Amino acid sequence: MNLLKLPFYPIILFSLILFSCTEQNEKFVPEKFEIERSVVKMPLTVKEIIAFEGGYVCNFENWEDTTVHIGFLDKNFQLKKQKTKQLNLGLQRLRAIWTVHDTLFAIDLNMIKYWRNAHWKYYKTLPIENKTTFMSYELNYPIYEDAQFIVRSCSKGEFGGAVFFKDKKTGKTYSCESTSIKAVHKIDGVYYVSSSLAHGCGFSKVLQIADPRKLFEIKNKSQLCDCGWYDIYSKDPTNDQIKHPIGYDKGFKVLVDTTDIQIIGAFVSKDFLYHIFSDAKNTYLGYFDHQNPVVLDTIVQKVSRYGCVRDLQNNPNLFVIKSSHFNGVIVRDKNKIRLIKFKN
Repeated sequence: MNLLKLPFYPIILFSLILFSCTEQNEKFVPEKFEIERSVVKMPLTVKEIIAFEGGYVCNFENWEDTTVHIGFLDKNFQLKKQKTKQLNLGLQRLRAIWTVHDTLFAIDLNMIKYWRNAHWKYYKTLPIENKTTFMSYELNYPIYEDAQFIVRSCSKGEFGGAVFFKDKKTGKTYSCESTSIKAVHKIDGVYYVSSSLAHGCGFSKVLQIADPRKLFEIKNKSQLCDCGWYDIYSKDPTNDQIKHPIGYDKGFKVLVDTTDIQIIGAFVSKDFLYHIFSDAKNTYLGYFDHQNPVVLDTIVQKVSRYGCVRDLQNNPNLFVIKSSHFNGVIVRDKNKIRLIKFKN
């Protein structure tokens, strides 16, 4: 083919496409990460784990011994018995743990308590849960916070979930649908919200939010704890049509929307968003190229499911694994990915 005989504009277009693809491929070269694997003995199954006081606090799954709810682990995830004994005093039925800055909080029965001076202290009693008070305790702490926004989440699994951005200056809250959030990151002023739900075949999403103020504004206080505020059901039991408020789907861009892939977590390195994800066979380190997962390495040849890491801002590199296949935690330390399996 003689390029000289082609019209002038197609030559320009062909050149631009060639240059754009070449430039994009040359611009991004994924970093190299080292995978380190180890096994740690643990007396019980770990449900949640968060960084606290130079080590970690974990919430145990324990249906037999009601005197052991929580554990303190050192930096190498070894259980410290004395601190663990202190933390269990004053707890009756632990439901959840999280941190706000340097303070440890816990839901014990229907009460929120906080840890101060080696004792649990009463903070408040939770309201009876209904559609507008479900997970209302999340009003008391952010999963992410910066100079402009306080970010919270709410999730009812397959029945809905949402992310809420509260403007620190105006007090206004903006929200969009996002079920079971795994990570919130900000790169060059743009927010990225990664979510995943292990229901059915499972699904994962990554949202890009350039300006949270362009999301739907929450004006009704009852919607602040309504994980599915965007679904409006008819009061007529014979009418199963679901309506949505005008503008509920504005202000965000869906970068990833995929099934059969479970996002375990995400982290940022050199202004690029990496993901830890699992399919029906293995757990991987990689990233998403548009809708397509790109595998950089296999972390473990087992299926992983995300546990719960509250206060994502203070635990951006900590990913709990709790599934029928194994229990453990993945820790990212610069360019090292540590897999710690817990063995009962």
